[in-house]
Amino acid sequence: MIPPMIASSRSLRLPAAVVLVLAAAWLASAQEFRGTILGRITDPGGAALPGASVAVTNESTGVSSRVVTEPDGAYAVRFLVPGTYRVEVEMPGFSKYAQSGITLAIGQNATVNVQLQLGSVTETIEVRGEASLLDTTSGGLGQVIGREQVEDMPLNGRMVFMLNRLAGGVNWQVPTFGATGTSGLRPFDNQGGSAWSLNGGRLATNEFLLDGAPDSTRGRYNFSPPVDAVEEVKIQTNTYDAQYGRTGGGIVNITLKSGANDLHGRAWNFYKNDMLNANNALNNTLGQERPPYIANQYGALATGPIRKSKSFFMAALEGLRERVPFPITTSVPTELEKSGDFSQSGLTIYDPLTTRTVDGRLVRDPFPGNVIPPGRINPIALQILEQIYPAPNVPGQRLNNYANPVNKGRYDYDAELVRFDHYFSGSS
Repeated sequence: MIPPMIASSRSLRLPAAVVLVLAAAWLASAQEFRGTILGRITDPGGAALPGASVAVTNESTGVSSRVVTEPDGAYAVRFLVPGTYRVEVEMPGFSKYAQSGITLAIGQNATVNVQLQLGSVTETIEVRGEASLLDTTSGGLGQVIGREQVEDMPLNGRMVFMLNRLAGGVNWQVPTFGATGTSGLRPFDNQGGSAWSLNGGRLATNEFLLDGAPDSTRGRYNFSPPVDAVEEVKIQTNTYDAQYGRTGGGIVNITLKSGANDLHGRAWNFYKNDMLNANNALNNTLGQERPPYIANQYGALATGPIRKSKSFFMAALEGLRERVPFPITTSVPTELEKSGDFSQSGLTIYDPLTTRTVDGRLVRDPFPGNVIPPGRINPIALQILEQIYPAPNVPGQRLNNYANPVNKGRYDYDAELVRFDHYFSGSS
């Protein structure tokens, strides 16, 4: 039996990215990301109105939850997914009250107090376009980045966690990994996830959540969902609730979109090439042309109903095909060295077969003339050297005698995400 102050419909949320681990242990470890609309219903004189009917309806899905006020006029509708809601209050002898456009953020407790006016139940007092309501029941400090900001903010690399930088007290210590540049800007760069400092906390001590479920290991995120699939991002930097007790840093909680009663879809593609790029110094030195660069990032999103006002779906796809020029210089064996002649190499080559003990120490003799006899060279090893190592192409250099101006990195990435929502009631 559902307690009277809890909504009479419940939501079963199954993001495809975590559906295989939807078990009791997983549920126990999740943090609550859904919100609550609560308040007090009074008459024109301020006296409590027990038994008033309160209906809270999601404006996108049409899913409605109903409760009855307590003896003190209080009500609470819990476990509401982030979104926009409509509150309706009815009581015999009073005009019906309706307020729409109530925005509920991740984990928010939104207070909607209503003072009913005397009148007929056929009369309705309508309030529209209300702003987000202040949460006066929690001392948590943080910032919510809503759907419009998620969709409209330019994100280099389409990595949703870069939205953290919009919150106060957040610092990202840009990591690099050699010639390949900056880490953390692409969806698969989770090694950059440990470089966040929230409110002065240590690096790699933050917790990342996806619909309230753990999405982090050792202070870095495991999976970055496609940006189009994200409904809201909440960054908490201080004074968390007791449910967030396993971190010395901050909390980043991402909520995914769900379907609605209307069918929606989009597709997009970002394409970059080397048309406006300058050549690099190595290629200029060698007289080589500008190396090619191609980045093609694409995606699609579809949301809609399976059964109107009951079951919904969301499907998202994001992919990346990137070819990045990484010109290199390195040392390779010369033709003489491949044949065993190290007389020009400036290195002494010792014969392992002459190893012996002299005055308690192991010593060996160098090959005469620093040349390995042809009979001592394994022909299979010689063929491997010929096949693996290219010939030097930088004349006059003993070290760094090979340059590859057209070497490139290849990055292929795909992320698919499917989510289903079904709202249970007495008839389903």
